[in-house]
Amino acid sequence: MTQDTPPKPPKLIAIDLDGTLLRPGGKISPAVRLAVERALDAGVHVVPATGRGWREATIALHQLDDVFDRLDLGVFNTGACVADVGTGNSVCLADFEPTLALELVDAMRAMPEAVLVYMDRSKTGIDYLVTGDGDLTENTQRWLSQNDMRFRENRSPRAEDLRHALRVGMVAVGDRAFHVAERVQNDFQDRVSIHAFAGVPTADDEAKVYIAEIFAAGVDKWRGVSWVAKQLGIERADVAALGDEINDIALLREAGLGIAMGNAVDRLKAVADVVLDQTNEQDGVAHAIDRLLAGEPVAAG
Repeated sequence: MTQDTPPKPPKLIAIDLDGTLLRPGGKISPAVRLAVERALDAGVHVVPATGRGWREATIALHQLDDVFDRLDLGVFNTGACVADVGTGNSVCLADFEPTLALELVDAMRAMPEAVLVYMDRSKTGIDYLVTGDGDLTENTQRWLSQNDMRFRENRSPRAEDLRHALRVGMVAVGDRAFHVAERVQNDFQDRVSIHAFAGVPTADDEAKVYIAEIFAAGVDKWRGVSWVAKQLGIERADVAALGDEINDIALLREAGLGIAMGNAVDRLKAVADVVLDQTNEQDGVAHAIDRLLAGEPVAAG
C-alpha cells in the first residue's frame, strides 16, 4: 500500500527486533541507535515488540548502550508478556490454561524435535520446559546456551507442571513446523493462536530452521502494544508499528500506521499502510523514524 497523506508524529512507536531493528546477524547499526535516541528525545515512547522472550530480547537490545536505560515497557513472546525492559518484571501476562498446554504437548509429542514450552521465569525459575519425545536440535541447543536460558527436561509433564506457560512450540530443520502448525490449527481451531515461519539464520546454522509457535487464543503483538498504549493514555491513531514477519500482521493491521520493512514477507506487506524501500540491512528503521518525527511521508525516497 502507499501512504496518501503525511502522518503526524506518533506518540508511540512499536518496533519488532529480528528482521526489523536488528540487521542480519543480530546487530543494531549506529544509524538505528541514533534514530531511536532521537525518538525518545522527542518524547515518543519506543516499545520493543518481539517474538523473543525478555532475556533473549534484552541481550540484543543492550547494543543500544545508554539508550537501553531509557526504554520503559516492552512486548515479548509475541504479546504473551508485557514487561519492564530493564528488569524483566512482567506487568501483563497471557498464559495458557494448564490443561490446554498439556493437550498441545501431547499433540506434538511424536515429532522428531522436542516440544519447547516457554515459561514465566519469575514464577517457575526456568525459561523453557523441554518435553515431548523428540530431540533438541543443534540450533536450539546453541540458542539456549548463547542466551543463558534456564531449562529443565520433563518428558511426561502433568498439567500442573505447565502452569505459567506462555508459549508451546518447536524448532525444526526443514518445513515440518508448517505441517505441525496446520495440523494443530485444524485440531484446536480458535482455542489457540499459531504462527509458523522461517527462523532468522545465524552464521552457525547448517540448515534452514523453521519455527512453530502456539499461544493462547487472542495473543498477538497488538494485544501487548495496545495494553501499553492504554496505560499511557495513547490512542490507536497515535501508534506506529514496524515489522517484517507474519507474527507482525495483527500489529501492523491494527496500529494507526503499520510500516512493513522492505525485507518483509508478502503477507505482511499486504496489510501494511506503508512498505519501505529500505530493508533492515539498509537502516529502514532509522529512515522511518526520522520521517515520522518530521511529519513527512514515510515511503518517500
